[in-house]
Amino acid sequence: MNVTQSTMVLNDLNTFCTNLDPQISAALVSNFGTHIDAAVLAALGNQSTGMSIGQINKLNPADLYSTLNTLSNVQGWSEGQAKAVVQALISSGLIQINSQSDLEKLGSLVVGVPASVIHAISGSQLISASRNPTFLENLMASPDIIQQTFVTQIISVNSSSEAIIQNVPDQFATQIPPYRLVGFSNNADIIRTLNKKTWKAQQAELFFNIIADESATAVLGGPNNVSSSVLQGFTCTGVRNVNPAQVEKLIKACRRTGKNRVPLEEAQLTCMYNYVKGESDANSFSLFPPDVLMYYDYSVVPQDNCRDYFTQMAGGNFFVFSSVLSYLKTNLFANARNCLEITNTVLTKDNIIVLGNMCCTLDGPYITNSDPYILEQMKNCPDLTPTQSAAVQTILLSGTSQYGATSTWNDQTLMNLEILPLHMNSDFFNIFDKVTTKKYFKGFLPSLKRKGVGLQKMRRLKEQIRLHSSSKRSKRAAVNECTVGIITAVTISDETFPYYDYSDINQFDSCLSAAIVKDNLDVITSKVDTVDYLRIVLNKLNEAYPSSVPEDQVQLLGPASRVATTDDINKWNITQIDTLSALMDSSNGPWDPSLAKAIITKYLSKAENKLGSAELNVIGGVNLCSLDIDVLKSISTQSIK
Repeated sequence: MNVTQSTMVLNDLNTFCTNLDPQISAALVSNFGTHIDAAVLAALGNQSTGMSIGQINKLNPADLYSTLNTLSNVQGWSEGQAKAVVQALISSGLIQINSQSDLEKLGSLVVGVPASVIHAISGSQLISASRNPTFLENLMASPDIIQQTFVTQIISVNSSSEAIIQNVPDQFATQIPPYRLVGFSNNADIIRTLNKKTWKAQQAELFFNIIADESATAVLGGPNNVSSSVLQGFTCTGVRNVNPAQVEKLIKACRRTGKNRVPLEEAQLTCMYNYVKGESDANSFSLFPPDVLMYYDYSVVPQDNCRDYFTQMAGGNFFVFSSVLSYLKTNLFANARNCLEITNTVLTKDNIIVLGNMCCTLDGPYITNSDPYILEQMKNCPDLTPTQSAAVQTILLSGTSQYGATSTWNDQTLMNLEILPLHMNSDFFNIFDKVTTKKYFKGFLPSLKRKGVGLQKMRRLKEQIRLHSSSKRSKRAAVNECTVGIITAVTISDETFPYYDYSDINQFDSCLSAAIVKDNLDVITSKVDTVDYLRIVLNKLNEAYPSSVPEDQVQLLGPASRVATTDDINKWNITQIDTLSALMDSSNGPWDPSLAKAIITKYLSKAENKLGSAELNVIGGVNLCSLDIDVLKSISTQSIK
């Protein structure tokens, strides 16, 4: 297909298709090779996200500039792609980003703006930009350091607490330093403003005493209208001067489900219990958060009402117990057994419905011996132990559950199981053919990312995918011989890459070139997260850059950074806070103290760099402890504040 034909196809796709598979987008872009100019960029439209960073770096900046109106409206840019586009435009001198209008012109590409550029724009300009909902929506997709810098600049305009909450956009309130959230008056405007913003629990604690007051909740129409974001700041200190009847209303207001659920910790729950422990009649249980009921003194619960007590507790978080009070979890199940007259490890469907989330605490025999309906309950568990996972898989493979015999299973079965496949091993996946599982994982893996499933769980699942794929292969290639197929940008864009087609680690190594890693590092590190594969990626990057890895590549290392050695780190360029922030991202796993020290020391080796408040926020307390005393002494009290 020639360039003209490819352009016509793209025009049709952009007209009729709104959400193409990333692999299709990458394949379409690959048709153009090095012939991507302004006309092609305009035709690509939403499929521009199929370009690799290597392709973007080879584009004429003038073509990027002339199609900025198109590119700025494309949704789905990765951080690496957006940075490559923005850097090309800045380096060429075609644009300067120093005002509100400049930022707004970038549209979705704003996620690629460096923190130093945001820091150089006046806070008043950023306040003006924050009145643009589209700009805010785009900025929410930017790295944490960009959002922090954005808020810091806004605060610099007027640092009074009340001005800050008026100026900082609602969805960015989580970036306001806690010490700025004290000294509020209780006037109606302040109360309404605090209530509509998004907060962290530690922030909401600081002003909860103001919102908790009866006159304040009256402004909002009563305690039930206090936001879940604010209610999560409930503390005994915050309500110590509040009328007990009002406190009880606030506790009742915390009984919410779904997205509005109020996340509460043990200290909050035990405090709440002390306010409501006199309530033990049948009607009261349905009024309080189920987590509070878990701390009740069961001896005061009327036996005639015990079933209702456990039914109302069914939605509780049974993982909230601290190690000190973990015995309460055991006691709760013992009391539930007595109430429901359970005499063995067999639970009926009715028992399971009453117990609800308490089923997440049960061991293997209770799961395998109970009514298969227990599988529906296990879908709600935040995690399963290896024993629980094995028990769930045993039920499924037995063919006695509502999902039927394994011979009848298909892709719909996998979808109906919802989160459970996350906990299954390759024996489960081997029931399905490769075509079915590969199609399924193309949708399942992205959904797990959106749900924020942790790195360790994802690694465990991908290892099972790899084992499943390996079991379907009979032919083994010789070491250092690529027989599966050379890895390209199109290959990498597959959601299941690399654990299906490259389940043999030697094939992954043999088929992956340093050039492909260099041009596609952001996509590769978003897909590859098991240690042996990551080490190969890092080796290939070192091959591409034998003496010094450029800063824009270091920012894209993601989980690959955690398999680095001191020698690797010594080759990295780390001068920008964007790079320090990317490396310190805790979602990629913890750092060995010696390696954290090497990274921070390298950042500080640039004369103008220091451990200011922004640096301290991205480094975090654990990594800060790796530094020498002399370095810690250089931190100012204002930065620590």
